[in-house]
This record gives sequence, C-alpha cells and structure tokens, in this order.
Amino acid sequence: MLYPAVRCALTNGSLVKYIICHSEIFVNFLFVEATVQIFVHVLRYTKAGGVYMSTYEELQDQTCADGIDVMDYEFNSPNIKGLYCNSTVAINKSISTQAEKSCVLAEELGHHYTTVGDIIDQSEVSNRKQEYRARLFGYNLKIGLIGITHAYEAGCRSLYEMAEYLDATEEYLKEALDCYHSIHGVYATLDNYIIFFEPTFTVMKAVSKIETRYPG
Repeated sequence: MLYPAVRCALTNGSLVKYIICHSEIFVNFLFVEATVQIFVHVLRYTKAGGVYMSTYEELQDQTCADGIDVMDYEFNSPNIKGLYCNSTVAINKSISTQAEKSCVLAEELGHHYTTVGDIIDQSEVSNRKQEYRARLFGYNLKIGLIGITHAYEAGCRSLYEMAEYLDATEEYLKEALDCYHSIHGVYATLDNYIIFFEPTFTVMKAVSKIETRYPG
C-alpha cells in the first residue's frame, strides 16, 4: 500500500526527493542510503536559463530537501504575501491558488539563498539590491528562460497560456519578463531559441539552414 503522499510523488516525478525527506517510512529498504547518495547532487541541478521548477509541490520538495519549513500564516495585511526568517517561510493564508503560492515561495527561497541580514528597510540601497537578487533567484527558479522555451514548445502563444503552463500568475510572469528584459536588452538566446522582449514579447525557434551541394 502506498501512502497518499508517495502516490503524489510518483505522479510528479519527485519520489526520490520524497524518500530523502521522509526516509523513516522507508527504513526497511536497504537501498535508501545508496539512492540518496546517488541522487542528492542530481536534485540540485541547474541550467543556463534557470532551474524551471514549476509547481508548488516541486518547490515544497526542494525546501524539504534543504531543511526549510513552509507554513501558512495569517498576516494582518493582505499586502504581505510572504516572509522568510531563519529557514522558515511563512505564506499568507489568504492566498487561494497554488500558482500564486508557488510564486511567493520561489521569491522567499530567493531570500533564503541570497539575502544576508534584515532588509525590511528598502530605503537602503544595499537592501534594495538584495531584494532584487532574491526576486531574480525566484524568477529563475520558477520560470527561467528555459521555462519560457518549454512553454513555447508546448504550444503556448500568449502570456495567459504560458502562465497556466508554468503554474504561475500572469502578473508574476510579466514581472519576470520585465526583469529579463532589463538584463538582456532586446532579446536573449537559449540553445536554438531567441526570446524577444521588444518591441513585443516573442519566442522564435532558429532553424539551421542545410546547404545542398551538387556534384560537378
């Protein structure tokens, strides 16, 4: 009999991460230690265009593997979406969709990995820079240039369709695109894709021209 969470892990391809986080369930399996050693580095993969870890469940798997607690919290203001402190991420209980929760979690993970000290006072230039780095980390973790190309290959041609495919809010996707625009300028390239940010957002796949030579 599979535990419900294990069935979920099987369906989203995260069984190994589930084993790492809940190894006590698998204590009778001699392969657990070897499995963890083999896959621990694989789980911390990265690609040039970002990690592209789309769903809320996948992000939760990552936080679990890295020893970060995630909790729902009732903030006094609905404007506070999430906060990070001492390896704990608090997400506003009023957020109703998994897509928005995953966007908030991605940014708060950015604070875990990139922020040093208290940066609440955004009038400080150094704090604003750290906030920017955390957001960029979140954009790359949640979307990334590679996520954009995946969405394109899946047939997404509008921001709405891409946001749906990436399990993100359309607003978050637009913010990510604005950030990439400021970094790359008019366009960015990834593998055989060209992602244009102006004059309008467009994704194109480059096709190599095959030159035919005739004898004689």
